[in-house]
Amino acid sequence: MAAIREMVVTRQMGALAKNTQTGYSTGIRSFVSFCISGRNHGFLGMMLPAEDEALAAWVVFMVETRRVKPSTAKQYTSGVRALHLQLGLAWTPIRDRWQVVCAFDFNEKVIFAAMCFAFFGFFRKDNVSVDKEEAWNPRGQFVRSDIAFPSVVPEPGGVDLGDGRGLQQWVPDCDVRVRHSKTIQAGERYHHLRLRHVPDSPICPVRRLKWVCDGPSLGPNGPLFCVKDSKGALKPLTHSVFVATFRKVAERAGLDPKAYTGHSFRRGGATAAFRLQVQDSLIQAHGDWASDCYKLYCDLGPDQKLLLPSAMSEGASVATKHFFEHGG
Repeated sequence: MAAIREMVVTRQMGALAKNTQTGYSTGIRSFVSFCISGRNHGFLGMMLPAEDEALAAWVVFMVETRRVKPSTAKQYTSGVRALHLQLGLAWTPIRDRWQVVCAFDFNEKVIFAAMCFAFFGFFRKDNVSVDKEEAWNPRGQFVRSDIAFPSVVPEPGGVDLGDGRGLQQWVPDCDVRVRHSKTIQAGERYHHLRLRHVPDSPICPVRRLKWVCDGPSLGPNGPLFCVKDSKGALKPLTHSVFVATFRKVAERAGLDPKAYTGHSFRRGGATAAFRLQVQDSLIQAHGDWASDCYKLYCDLGPDQKLLLPSAMSEGASVATKHFFEHGG
């Protein structure tokens, strides 16, 4: 079958004009090179099958940076489509992509990122916001430097990125350091957890955090989540703004806003993980709950800690696909 498939691909390419074949090949090489090189810089778009973000970023890069003509970019995109069909991968027509338009302003994007962060990280409202602007304390709240985006790790089955480190695998994750919480009052320890990328989903916590960390800030030791006041100055996100925005979203979704609080993300994230049949011990460790906290934190190894964020990422991906396929 492999030989027959190769013959089919050869015949398909042979049916194209020479210039078209050249254009397709150039487009494929350009797209693959763009995605691989972008991995070293935290680019989150999946290459095959191509995510919307990957295609959009590549097209903008070609037209705006490489000064490729729109007509040429269209031909290059057709080459990527041909590659998908030849490999038996699903291809979504360009006109059907980016159908959901988010008209959020800066503050709404920040708050939405905080919501995703709180849900997937099992965080309380005190972790992502402060009671009052003047009450913000770098020792008690998340700062930008508490978030890290590992780019690549050694991996036998990975890709040689040409940086002298051999075969590597890109890790689309986010590492979070918790220095202060309800169970860490005096900085006696750090709680570390990892959030995983949710492919092609608007609720991906890694993508939302990457946007926040790449945007305006008050420095690496400033608040992780900042919003702009009426004059455009950055201020720490407060409890009142965070919860009020969350309740507005709940109301727009047809839910009772009074039933939701700043603690709903911690409780909701844990409930979602439980329904995905994640072990109780992993849920407890991820959320750093006090009961048997020391024992659980010490006994769970790195691989075990990845089981929960991986399961949540997969569950969110399935839910997102179901939402868009059924026109939610």
